[in-house]
Amino acid sequence: FNDLGGSLVEEGHEALASIMVTIVIIHVCGVLLSSILHNENLIRAMLSGYKFGDKSLGIKRQHCFLGVLLFIGFIYAGYSLLSGNLPFLMP
Repeated sequence: FNDLGGSLVEEGHEALASIMVTIVIIHVCGVLLSSILHNENLIRAMLSGYKFGDKSLGIKRQHCFLGVLLFIGFIYAGYSLLSGNLPFLMP
């Protein structure tokens, strides 16, 4: 990484890795807590894709527009990070 961007790229990589590990830990703790509080096996539902319960409480419709917006945002952020054009990196 030193040849491509020096310590800034290395520090950014370490920060993003730490953030990702933190998010994963929070997610796993949330799944375990929710499984215990609601008396349901969320891990099985995540692995199988099926969740048992009242159909009236399920998701009514897909939110494709939000998914597309999130995808575009991640692509833009990734491109900006790789090209060095993120606002907080500007001098």
